[in-house]
Parts: sequence; C-alpha cells; structure tokens
Amino acid sequence: MVDDAVASQGDQISDAQVVLLMQAKREDAVSFELVVEAVNNAFACMEGVDAFGTWLEPDTAEGFPIPAYKYGTALGRDEADWLPVAEECLKRESSVVEWLYQTQPKAVALEAEYFDEVRRPQIVACLVENGVDVPADATREDIDLMVVDLYNKSSGMAWVDNGDGSKSGYPTTPDLAVQCDWDTR
Repeated sequence: MVDDAVASQGDQISDAQVVLLMQAKREDAVSFELVVEAVNNAFACMEGVDAFGTWLEPDTAEGFPIPAYKYGTALGRDEADWLPVAEECLKRESSVVEWLYQTQPKAVALEAEYFDEVRRPQIVACLVENGVDVPADATREDIDLMVVDLYNKSSGMAWVDNGDGSKSGYPTTPDLAVQCDWDTR
C-alpha cells in the first residue's frame, strides 16, 4: 500500500511524509504516532499563513483511535487568505499517512470486529424495536439498507421529480425519523 501511495502521490507529498511512509513500510503498519507526527508537520506548515491546528480527543467510533483535529486562524480573516494553504499543508504533510492509517488491513479488521461485536447488536436491536425483521444471516450491507429504509419510511419521504426522469427524496419530518445508525460502514 505504501509503495502504491508513494508512486501515485510522489510529487504531491513532502519528503517528510515520504520518510514517515517508509518508516511505516519497515514497521509493516502505520501507527497512531506516525499520524500524529505527520499532522504536526502539517500544523507547522500552516504557521506560514498564521493558521494553527488543535488536537481533539481521538475518535473511537470505529473501534480504534482515529486522530482528530481542527485548524483555523484568527476571527475575521478571509478564508481565501489562509484556507487553501492550510489544506495544501495537510495534503503535502499528512494526507497519505492519515489515509493509510485508516485503510490498512489492521484498521479494517479492527473496525469490522467492532461493528460485529458492538455496533451490529445495537443496530439490529433498534431495527427490531421499530418493526423491522432482521434475518440472522443479514450481511452488513443488508443492515445498511434496512437502516436507510427505516429512516426513509419513518420520516415520510417526499419524492420530487428532478425533470430528467429521476426523483429525489426529501424527508418531510426528519426530526421524527427513526435513526438507528447513520454510519454503518
């Protein structure tokens, strides 16, 4: 994965990010600490346009810690003066490291295990409580569709003709809709 990422992004990412990716390759994993180092490099880059980054508590909703942060600048500054540079800093310094951290086989396995052991039982219980028959052998994709279907039915979708033969659905009462889970991926 590292070789493919470096080959496809090589001239768009910094040498520092490539060094971190090569370290991940040697260790056969992208560690949380490597992501932190990469994002800190992006924060340092942002200082050039008087922007800054702030770390938040890691997001653990997927069963493993995902580094979380925000970035910005002083109030009142025009976004055009700093945002494109800040986003370029993230792309050059940390984007590939962050992406590989979350898509590496270990992360995918942890997320799947977390879904099966923690989220699936909760989602299935919510579906059943709301009258949905969930077969024991329902796949994750089946459950995703059941969640969306329940939401659509419970919110009273209004279908609008787009004028090109397709229709778009809009919930008429989203605040009353049953939401078992929005992100079951």
